[in-house]
Amino acid sequence: MHIQTHEKIKTRPMKQLLFAAAISLFFSSIAGGQTNVSGTLTVNTTWTSAGNPYYVVGNVGVPQGITLTIQPGVIINFNTPYQIIVKEGMLVANGDSANPIAFNGNESGSAMILFQKTNLNSSAISYINLTGPKNGIQLSTNANDNNSGTLTVNNLTDINSRIITNGLSSSAMLVFNNSTITNTTVHGAYPASEKIQINNSIINNCNVWSDAYNQGIILVNDSCINSTFTITICYANINLKDSRIYNSTFNGTGADFTAATYIRNSELHNSVVNMPAATVGIYSSIFKYDVSYSNNLCILAGYGTIDSTVFSGKGSLIAIERGPAYEEYYHKFTIAHSSFENFATDIKINTGTNGIGMDSINIHCCNFLDRPLNYIINNNSSEDIWARDNWWGTTSTTAIDSLIYDYWDDIVFGPVHYLPILYTLCDITAGLPLINMSSNEITVFPNPFSFEAVVQFDRPTANATLMIYNCFGQTVKQINSLNDRSVIIYREDLPSGMYFLRLIQDGHLIAVKKLIILEN
Repeated sequence: MHIQTHEKIKTRPMKQLLFAAAISLFFSSIAGGQTNVSGTLTVNTTWTSAGNPYYVVGNVGVPQGITLTIQPGVIINFNTPYQIIVKEGMLVANGDSANPIAFNGNESGSAMILFQKTNLNSSAISYINLTGPKNGIQLSTNANDNNSGTLTVNNLTDINSRIITNGLSSSAMLVFNNSTITNTTVHGAYPASEKIQINNSIINNCNVWSDAYNQGIILVNDSCINSTFTITICYANINLKDSRIYNSTFNGTGADFTAATYIRNSELHNSVVNMPAATVGIYSSIFKYDVSYSNNLCILAGYGTIDSTVFSGKGSLIAIERGPAYEEYYHKFTIAHSSFENFATDIKINTGTNGIGMDSINIHCCNFLDRPLNYIINNNSSEDIWARDNWWGTTSTTAIDSLIYDYWDDIVFGPVHYLPILYTLCDITAGLPLINMSSNEITVFPNPFSFEAVVQFDRPTANATLMIYNCFGQTVKQINSLNDRSVIIYREDLPSGMYFLRLIQDGHLIAVKKLIILEN
């Protein structure tokens, strides 16, 4: 079944050919219709569904200049520790929606598919099913077998497996599109392993883990459910964009300020960010919690910025905590252009926090929309807190003093400096970073309005969505399938107040606008 070309024979001595025939000739059909495969390929080879099922009984090597093609509907079983090792060669494994390629890892251990010293751009993988407990896909094992280029995997279904990058300071990258990943660990291994990006996918009950010095794990337009996102120390990082997160946890309890988690333009429901010594960057997002949420944390962070974000609680939580203390706790912490509603305490600064003077802890241009059960700001540190230009729900300094716990309640703590105050609600979109088409603008006329208004865009839309949020981060109106440069919005039963428009196209936020509705 395995045929070498005449040219290939001329390039090898007879001794090599006999040796290769002894250990590398790797198709052997046996009773029962299965095909056992092993050894290093010497010619381009194709596995077809006619040979099903394939059993990997020894390492299958794909060397330089050789392509292994796996056709739709092929079934490959790994009952041993062996692997398909693409080492300088190429793998083309393109199933289709009706006939995916099945990789069945029936015992735990090394990855089913390992890439080493390979230009990943030359391989193509789509519509494959990886089923563990055996590891699924791995890039490299150490610095000596780094790959180059990007391995793009489309329409992956991964269950109970492991996806690993394990090179060292490599320019290579692993990308998954339109995939479903379940009960799987996605691991950027220590140290300095390759970047991983997951786009337009469902991640369910997984551990997404960026280890020390890993170049990062990026999630774009994903839905993540019951999952854990972990960073360790030393520049580990996870970046979340345009995604929806449900009942999940972001952990970084052993991290330092160089390790970071960034969340942009995303919605998180009943999910916790627990990173007391790490850096967080949370921008233009919504955090919602309801009575089913049983954790006692929402956001616990060491350093960083929270900007243009809406927090809606369940009445018994602390929205944001900083601390406790760590030795490098001199970096600034900023909360800005955000709103808080229905928490026991909105912001707590924990004992041991150390700053570097004025503005080391800065809370500004925020809307505190109700009176919490306890405090708006609880300063349990010795550090001064600068909380200027906020809307407190009142203009009475006596009332504001009652909403703050600080030096004036217990002299061992630092004071909260809250003057000047805002006399109207803050525009919490002021710091909003737009993506992709940042030059887009929305014009509303009239604004404010009482009954109806015309919303105009500075360029035509294509199947876009206009969403209207209230100050609590709740969606109160949504207009779909916009394909023009304007649309009329009607007040209907919306109460008077401030609202925010968001124009979304192709899954990306491309423009925002503040909207005010007046009394009739």
